[in-house]
Amino acid sequence: MAGNNFYFNGNDPLFNPGRYDNQASDPQLEEVQRMQEELEQRKHALMMRNQQVINSKGNASRTPVWDEVDKFMQELSDSEYEAVSGSEEFKSSIERVMSIVQREQMKIVLPYVEGCKDGKEAIEEHLATIKLLKKKIGKQKEDNLELFNEYTQHYSDMTYTDFLAMKRKKGGSK
Repeated sequence: MAGNNFYFNGNDPLFNPGRYDNQASDPQLEEVQRMQEELEQRKHALMMRNQQVINSKGNASRTPVWDEVDKFMQELSDSEYEAVSGSEEFKSSIERVMSIVQREQMKIVLPYVEGCKDGKEAIEEHLATIKLLKKKIGKQKEDNLELFNEYTQHYSDMTYTDFLAMKRKKGGSK
């Protein structure tokens, strides 16, 4: 019975593979492990170097212009602050900046919002609302154009205001 491999002592490599892993020394396995350790060391060295670069910059701001705006605004007296923040130029300027900030925040946050169930539902409802409003506006434009065409074809002898008043009295559109 040389062809049968019966393991009655519990040393079957199929049922206990862990017992045999450490016994045989595979040169390829050792090489892969050595390479893996080397990669881990390189990764650690790169991370340390990146951390040093970040630390060497100190607290260098990523928003130097905005930091200057903040500093300038903080240095204003109360009356100067009120005058600056109350001006139309300031309001227009800050509105533009805030609009851009909001746009960029939306780019970052929307994938997460759409990824959750209630966020996706809210966005889908928003889309449906926009589509409905567009449809209503299109219908309103058509109605207004039809009304204006009726005015120009049949009632051009009266003012448009009088025409609209007449249509309202008759129970017409608008």
